[in-house]
Amino acid sequence: MKKRIVSIVLLVVLLLGLALTVSAACDHTYWFLYSETGPYYYYDDTYCVRDYTEYKHCEKCYDLTQDTVQLYSEHSILNVYYHGTLSTGVEWWYGDCINCGTRFDFFW
Repeated sequence: MKKRIVSIVLLVVLLLGLALTVSAACDHTYWFLYSETGPYYYYDDTYCVRDYTEYKHCEKCYDLTQDTVQLYSEHSILNVYYHGTLSTGVEWWYGDCINCGTRFDFFW
């Protein structure tokens, strides 16, 4: 009988400890793991965009999280090349963005 009471008490203590551990709120103290920066891609006629992602984990509950932001930068056209002259007399030039590779046509 004594063993049974001790067993029941230990079981209750174990279940209470487990219940309190599971229901305890975590304040999520995140630690930085690593970051990734994706390639540039076309956004609009003014900007290129690349994704920057940070990966973090909580030091207490080991929750994993990722935060992604978009980094905008203006198109950067290094060289402009002559393509030809239209029948209207307008010159046709073009240049490629060195970040995202988008081709831009210029008419003068």
